[in-house]
Amino acid sequence: MLEFTLQDLTSSAWAFAATTMATPALSAALAEGSRARVHQFAPRDVASTFWCAARLGSDDRQLLDLIAQRGLETMQHFKAQDSSNTLWAMARLVFLHPTFLQQLSEQILSQLETFGPQDTSNGAWASARLLIRSSKLWAALSETAQRTLPRFGPQTKISNTAWAFSTMEAYDGPLFQAFAAASLAKLAEFSAQDKANTVWALGKQELLHPPFMDAVAAESLRRLEEYTQQHASNIAWCFGKLLVHSPQLVTALGQKIQAQIGEAQAQTLSSMARCFARLAMRDWNFLGAVSQAAQARMAQFGPQEIANSSWALGMLVMADKSLCEGLADAAHKALPSFLVVHLSNTLWAFAALSLPHATLFEAMAEACVAKISAFGSQSLSATAWSCAKLVLQKPRLMEAISAQCVAKVESFAPQNLANTSWAFAKLLLKDDHLMSAAASQVAKLWEAIPKELSSFAWAFAKVAHESEAVFSTIRDIAMSKIGQCDAQSLSNLAWCFGTLLIQPGPLICAIAEASSRCLHTFDAQELANSVWAFARLLFIDKTLCDAISAMCISKMGSFATQNSTNTAWAFAVLGLRSKQLMDAICAAVLQSTSQLIPQELANLSWSCAKIGFVDEEFLRALGGQAVKIVTEFVTQDLANSAWALATLMERRVLLLKALSQESARKLPNFLNQEMSNSAWAFAKLTEMSTDLRSALEAEVQRRMASLDAQALANLSDSVETCAPQLMARLEPFLEDFVGGLPRLAERNSGFSEVLQRVGVDNFGIAGTRALLAKMGIPEPGKDFLQRALRRVQQTLDEGDARKDLWGLAHKRVLCYGEWDVQLPDGQPLRGTLLRENGIRMGHASPPAWLRAFPTPINSLIGRDLCGEFQLTTGIAVILDSAQEGLTGEVRLFSNSTPCVSCLAVLRQLRLRFKGLRVYFANGEFYPE
Repeated sequence: MLEFTLQDLTSSAWAFAATTMATPALSAALAEGSRARVHQFAPRDVASTFWCAARLGSDDRQLLDLIAQRGLETMQHFKAQDSSNTLWAMARLVFLHPTFLQQLSEQILSQLETFGPQDTSNGAWASARLLIRSSKLWAALSETAQRTLPRFGPQTKISNTAWAFSTMEAYDGPLFQAFAAASLAKLAEFSAQDKANTVWALGKQELLHPPFMDAVAAESLRRLEEYTQQHASNIAWCFGKLLVHSPQLVTALGQKIQAQIGEAQAQTLSSMARCFARLAMRDWNFLGAVSQAAQARMAQFGPQEIANSSWALGMLVMADKSLCEGLADAAHKALPSFLVVHLSNTLWAFAALSLPHATLFEAMAEACVAKISAFGSQSLSATAWSCAKLVLQKPRLMEAISAQCVAKVESFAPQNLANTSWAFAKLLLKDDHLMSAAASQVAKLWEAIPKELSSFAWAFAKVAHESEAVFSTIRDIAMSKIGQCDAQSLSNLAWCFGTLLIQPGPLICAIAEASSRCLHTFDAQELANSVWAFARLLFIDKTLCDAISAMCISKMGSFATQNSTNTAWAFAVLGLRSKQLMDAICAAVLQSTSQLIPQELANLSWSCAKIGFVDEEFLRALGGQAVKIVTEFVTQDLANSAWALATLMERRVLLLKALSQESARKLPNFLNQEMSNSAWAFAKLTEMSTDLRSALEAEVQRRMASLDAQALANLSDSVETCAPQLMARLEPFLEDFVGGLPRLAERNSGFSEVLQRVGVDNFGIAGTRALLAKMGIPEPGKDFLQRALRRVQQTLDEGDARKDLWGLAHKRVLCYGEWDVQLPDGQPLRGTLLRENGIRMGHASPPAWLRAFPTPINSLIGRDLCGEFQLTTGIAVILDSAQEGLTGEVRLFSNSTPCVSCLAVLRQLRLRFKGLRVYFANGEFYPE
């Protein structure tokens, strides 16, 4: 070779390389000749020799360095083909010479306008193989590729060019649309490798070109026998990635791989599993074969295969215990090599399957903390969600996630915001910085699906992070998406507003209407949460609640005790009395009474009392369980339980004793209302122990200045030794009330504000007696009182038609009245009347001047159903029909202390008939 001229040498080398016929000896001789003459090489010789070395697979690094050095000297004279061939050769040889490569890249960048199709394809492919990450170069290559693409011939690989751009993650939508269109026209000429590479590239770009994908599916089915397992898995991977549903193709690709499953590589197995998971194709026969093969090759699985396989199992909800254990062990060993996406996807999969693996999770938590700064929005939210789903209490990890979320929150998509907020709330982590950061992005939820919106709202309610701006936006967005909401979204939205007691305005009606349309899809939790929220918001839709009641009865077998308790409580709060529903709840709860927690016991008892549900076996079971765990009762549980017993007049000695002792011990922790309700209850049942009485006396004295009007009224009747001081404290409220009573029948609209200011439903026995005196309404004589007591008792002895009809007890307030009146002409007008609360059938409508008022505490109770209001209505209708100028007396009796609305009714009666003296007797002041 030493006798050869330079042209002879390079021409011979090119010829042998082109035909790949060179022997080792010949290759060595060519190399020797090149080494001796490299200093004479022209640019074309440099490029040609590099190309030959690549074709012949030379590993003579010394020679390559010499050629590169000569290339640096002649680089400015390289033509486009010289540059592209040289770069292509370096990529084939995996020859890295940083200085030469840098100058060659710059040379190519300056020559791209002269590149033809082959130069472009070679340049892109080689740049990807050599991992040249110059955004400027790739942008220029993109323009060149789009310019030359129409001239790509059979030997110019569109697939290689597309592969190059995707490998370097050079995302360029217009370019890949052009690649897909050009490939579609030439698809019949594509080899299996070309199809696999092009489809893979589109998948990496996440670019969907339906006509091209359809053509690939048809062509692949026609020429499936040409595919290797890698071709099949790459194409399947792309169809899964782009969510292109072609069951016939994917099934056929799976069958091809399954036929030789023993030869399948780890990447093939994991890619196929991921494809089937993405497309929700649950072919258990194929997946089972993949599982067995994966377990046999687990040693070959790297981080990507472990993460993809785990993720697929999670998506398919395929709890393959053996495979999961193998993946867990492999993940633990490979953890140091895990990238962020591997960590988050693997942890997510185990969370989705609810599979515990303490050792792996501990190691993964530490690995996540170490790499947390590299986590993006998706990985952060997925990892937080996984920790919550697995109930992993990892403070260091959650603190690290929180800090990164706050820093990167502007990059969060709606799903990320929802999942992250939900996770922290689920773990009961009240992180104000994180929630404030999430709140700042609430406007993004306009792009959210209803589930994301409701999860976000649920999280803010769960950790009690109240923000008027956030919930105002949530309300507006929810209104716009209400037609898209499913049962879970509807119940979560209602629950969040109910939890925070934020009135959602028209949204609550929209939720109710939407819920009524899909109520049959609600599960136990969703039914209970919805009606519970309605109760918290004091929203009554009787038609919907009746439907909820019927649905609850039909699904009671799936109700947890909390669902049953919340449902009972809600219907009681709303004043909706359904014995059928309570019977179903009773039957369900009786099967698991021993599992009831204190709050559930107290709320069930309270609900029974509120609607008058008396089932001896049920109440006995509740009482028995309460006695066992009464020391676990919080103050509200104690107060509600005592109130329930008193309302139902249930004198259960053991329970009362236990409640009394525990109440005395915890009394300093009671809220004022809880203390006053408990005092009222034990006094009513005449079961107040000495210890409780002493504790109440001391506590009332200590809190005297902080007691509100309702507490003062209740305690005045219950703690006798403190009554004078309590009444003195109540006096200003009585004066305020009397001063605000309607002065003229036509001027009663301002009284509602007075009621809200005073904040009392009932002034109690002593308070009401003092109030009636201030109103100028005296007590009637004993003869009337005896007649009234006899008439009331006679009615009680006749039975309770409502209880017989509806099966529910209720507090029977019987009101008796007499009038002895003279008309202006001296004619007498006398009569008697008895009315009972809650019964309107057959009764006259009230006159226009008579009005009932909602009371501030129990505002849902219709006070026009009060016995006193109905009695006054009946008498007023009769008196109104007579001439004006009536004189005489009207004497009234009620066997229960009247509410503040009924006291206003007495004032209205006096204003209407100023010539009549009105008397009133409170039966509770005369218990005998």
